[in-house]
Amino acid sequence: LLLVYMLARSMFGKSVGLAAAVFFGFGQSIVAQSNFIWQPWVMQPFFLLSILLLYQGHTRQSYQFLLGSIAVFLFAATLHQSVYALIPTYVLSIGFILWKWQKSRAYYMGVITTFFSIFSLLHLPLFFYFWRERASLFSFSNSSHAFLTIHPGDLASNLSARMKIFFDFFFVHEAIVSLSVFLLLGFSILSLVGYFYYTKQEKTQKGFMLILVLAMAQFFAVAILVSVSPLIPFPIRYFTPLLGIMVISSAEIAIGHF
Repeated sequence: LLLVYMLARSMFGKSVGLAAAVFFGFGQSIVAQSNFIWQPWVMQPFFLLSILLLYQGHTRQSYQFLLGSIAVFLFAATLHQSVYALIPTYVLSIGFILWKWQKSRAYYMGVITTFFSIFSLLHLPLFFYFWRERASLFSFSNSSHAFLTIHPGDLASNLSARMKIFFDFFFVHEAIVSLSVFLLLGFSILSLVGYFYYTKQEKTQKGFMLILVLAMAQFFAVAILVSVSPLIPFPIRYFTPLLGIMVISSAEIAIGHF
């Protein structure tokens, strides 16, 4: 809750920080997380901290904050693999920040070296495990291949199903979701268009809002492409990384329009 407030306040101001904290704190899915400790719930604050460090690194032009963000991001991903779905947007954001700073190639190499070094260190126990239990590696490889197998005919149904799961997770009452998933999606898109074209927010604020929106869109693209058994619904816990940034984005859009 504190990290949601700090991130929202840093990016968009105190009013958005307070609104996001209230919305996040009273969300049904967030309150339910206090019932027990589970990997997705433990991962969430570390993921938000990595985004906060990334933002602070950009505003302060601090390379150390940037590297710290990478370390925390990978730690969050180690706690729960759903964070890995956001790697493309995260890596592009770091590349864009370094490009804005007009840094030399040595800084890019430092980021790449840090990324793979920390990734290897955090996954060292897993490497040792698979080295000793090679049968488990074969089973893991087969299940991962099945999970990532794309069935073009399922994309439309996957979109509807994943959107419904997310809105069920995000909203307090399922009655809101039952109106229409695509109606909610259409309203969200119109709100975003209005925010980017008609509000008077600063260019930097809109830039980071764009990053958050791209992260959510890219996450949904991954969720639509992955395959799960028809007998097992898509795990709702995989949407946990989106909760904080979705709340912050919604608060910024709502306050930005007024």
